[in-house]
Amino acid sequence: RKPRQIDKGNWWMEHPGDIDDLWHAEKARDELIRISFGYWDWVKNVWDEKEKAANFDLAFVPIVDARRESRRLIGDYVLTQDDELSGTVFPDRISYGGWTIDVHHPKGIYSGQEGPFMCNVMVPMYTIPYRSIYSRNVQNLFMAGRHMSVTHVALGTVRVQATLATVGQAAGTAAALCLKHGVTPRGIHEKHLEELQQTLIKHDQYIPGFKNEDPKDLARNAKATASSVERYDVFEKSDVRRSFVMPMTMGRAAHFPTEGIDRLTSVSILVESEKDEPVDLTLHLRKAKGEADFSSAEDVAMAKGTVPGSGQHWVEFQFDCEVSSPFAWVWLAKMEGISWLRSDSAPYGACEGTQHADGSWHRLGHEISMAFFTEPPVRREADFGAGNVTNGITRRQAASPNMWASDRGQEMPQWVQLDFAEPVEMNTVYLTFDTDMNAPRFGFGEKPARVPYCIRDYDLAVERDGEWVKVAEVKGNFLRRRVHRFEGVMTGRLRVTVRATNGDRSARVFEVRAYRE
Repeated sequence: RKPRQIDKGNWWMEHPGDIDDLWHAEKARDELIRISFGYWDWVKNVWDEKEKAANFDLAFVPIVDARRESRRLIGDYVLTQDDELSGTVFPDRISYGGWTIDVHHPKGIYSGQEGPFMCNVMVPMYTIPYRSIYSRNVQNLFMAGRHMSVTHVALGTVRVQATLATVGQAAGTAAALCLKHGVTPRGIHEKHLEELQQTLIKHDQYIPGFKNEDPKDLARNAKATASSVERYDVFEKSDVRRSFVMPMTMGRAAHFPTEGIDRLTSVSILVESEKDEPVDLTLHLRKAKGEADFSSAEDVAMAKGTVPGSGQHWVEFQFDCEVSSPFAWVWLAKMEGISWLRSDSAPYGACEGTQHADGSWHRLGHEISMAFFTEPPVRREADFGAGNVTNGITRRQAASPNMWASDRGQEMPQWVQLDFAEPVEMNTVYLTFDTDMNAPRFGFGEKPARVPYCIRDYDLAVERDGEWVKVAEVKGNFLRRRVHRFEGVMTGRLRVTVRATNGDRSARVFEVRAYRE
């Protein structure tokens, strides 16, 4: 059997904050290494269950200390915990966040029974104001990292890389506009804020509540048509993307909408067993009144399934029962030696649940769930019309896909086309594809992640004298954002023809922009 490898460590291996990470970084690093080896000694020699680690070796200890916090600077606005918890929508918003307010215990590894967190509170999507990323009293200074203008507790959610990446894009874009207009960062807020926000959107920043209103975008006045249009959001086995293995050290659940399911035939879940012999499992089905509702304490049905042996297996549970609620959830009880894999994709509106020691169930995550699929599949009606490519929004928002998607029942190639009221001159086209921005991760490695929804092979063509002329041809694409520049042409039509995707049966395009730049 292949040796088991644990390739991630424990983030709570922290010193208690009695060393200044800024001025005594080497001493802080040495203390963290000392803690790492001390913890390993405890696991191997002191822990009551040390026999579980008898055959494990410590293969790697990092030697760079990760700093969550150091200096914070003050801007024209200080973002607060209350702003985040209330989902404040700022007029000068340039970005957004949604990570929990995650503040570690000040005693670090020595926190004992109090646990590793000081707080870890869920937040709605909140916005980040431009005034928090430039200095109040240094006229030419931007702050785009953990030193930005936020309170100590508010930093617990802002500080993560995915959020700070968008803040960095906003700061860089604003700096370029400062040079363009000869103003200070504050001057951008006073005179050029709308230009900043629209420039960010053009370059694929997402700002909640904003859409493309760029008067230079020729596509905004064009009529969009397509070869075919999908009518449904469908979640099938091929849409499951496995990620983490979640040991059944507690009850775990998958909560999902039941649109398209009048009678539930079966539910299949992806599990991993450490046992060589077959293991029988019982999957429980419960109704739910709405999204993330885990209040029901009564099973509607139970079904049996068998894991054939060690390794990862899809296990099918036959229910064959009516579903009369808008949502439902299935759960698996705590069981040693069994894990349920998590999926980085799920039906829209789905979530994951965990069972606490008192038996209660709580939501964990949004549009990320345990790996499962249903028969018949979850299927909801949705607007995937061609007009979405010019509606100015390039993210899914609740039940609105904001993209064109071709009929998954029809073969490739498929196309979406813009017809202009009169010929226009263009030399640049911006395309935005679907790389599933709802998924939190796609794994790591030397090869780029291939999101099935993303278009792989496509052509870009304009009509000239009644004939289609290619201005770009791409094969092997895996990127969300593509910008094509070519010799200026006069045309009345622009077409994107999709030859293949990275696995999905629908061609999907969020946005098409056209410019004379």
